[in-house]
Amino acid sequence: MRLLTRRALVPATLLVLCAGIPAAAPADTGSTPPVATAPQVTVMTWNVWGAEDGVPSGWRKVLRNQRADIVSLQEICKNQADRLRQQLRQDRLDYQLTWREANWHPFACRGGHQGQAVLTRKDKVRVVAGSVEPFEYKSSDSQYRGYVALTADIDGQRVRVLNTHPWNDTGGWTKPTSNVQELANLSKRWTGPQILTGDFNAVPKMMEPLYRDGGFRDAADPAPDPWARPGRPTYKKMKLDYILYRGGPETVGQTQVLSSPSSDHHLVLATFRLSGSP
Repeated sequence: MRLLTRRALVPATLLVLCAGIPAAAPADTGSTPPVATAPQVTVMTWNVWGAEDGVPSGWRKVLRNQRADIVSLQEICKNQADRLRQQLRQDRLDYQLTWREANWHPFACRGGHQGQAVLTRKDKVRVVAGSVEPFEYKSSDSQYRGYVALTADIDGQRVRVLNTHPWNDTGGWTKPTSNVQELANLSKRWTGPQILTGDFNAVPKMMEPLYRDGGFRDAADPAPDPWARPGRPTYKKMKLDYILYRGGPETVGQTQVLSSPSSDHHLVLATFRLSGSP
């Protein structure tokens, strides 16, 4: 019997080592469809306290730094909202402005009206035609109160967004205001995802109709019973500013409550993942 030479030994050894390895599967030439990801949107609400002419430099800086997709502003003058939008364009942030006139101000706005503004980033959010709806509250104070609602299309998913600045007509801080109850009733007429924003002039216990009857959740202070908790303050030692949601959106990360020297209110900033059907 002839012995294997060293040259012949190498291929023979490879045959033994490879004998137990199955043959490689043929390459899959078919394309794998991409995994669909739920769109995300960042929402901000801020009472800017626009009781002066012009646009405070801090407003532009805050909005430029946060780069929110939907920005709800209260107590802002129309000329201020227009100018702020122009300034943000210089920062390559192109927003569409939705405006609702509210109360006349004796010294702000050059003797004009304050109101609620909603800024929506054009590269991320499309305001559906015919969806802007101004509403008036039954209000007994000297200010003309109300809210504005719009339908936002975000990557094929539609969300109702509302910006409000109601009034505390209870004479205290213990029971729901008539404006909060109006919002709870109105929200029942809308189907699909909803996000309510604004300075509600109500502490959490006064927001109970929106939590319990309306089924809304609180982005900044999630809890099974948010009406029974003080929450993070947004004005002095009280929580008055909210981002509430229901019907599909889910928060991503922790909602921020941030102070700015440009206003007496903190701003609230939340990121949502939209899981509803387009």
